Amino acid sequence: MEVELSDNVALNSNLIKVYPNPTKNTLFIDCGLDYIELNDYTIKILSSTGELVYVSKVNQETHSINMDEFGDSGLYFIQFIDDLLNIKASRKIILQ
Repeated sequence: MEVELSDNVALNSNLIKVYPNPTKNTLFIDCGLDYIELNDYTIKILSSTGELVYVSKVNQETHSINMDEFGDSGLYFIQFIDDLLNIKASRKIILQ
């Protein structure tokens, strides 16, 4: 899954890759070489009931998330949030 961020802030057409989806255990988020431009962004993952299960700042090119720690399989949502707390992108993730 690719998440293209587009807003009023110049992100140089940054493309974030989230894979694999669906996943059985580990989810990867590749912010590309322009991850430094996303330094003020936060990654949040919420369960289908709205429970926050993961939060991290974008501080490296690739994030590896152990989804086994989330517990139940099912639908989750990943959000990319800027420093003003605006959700810039949101996508579904399926944990098998």
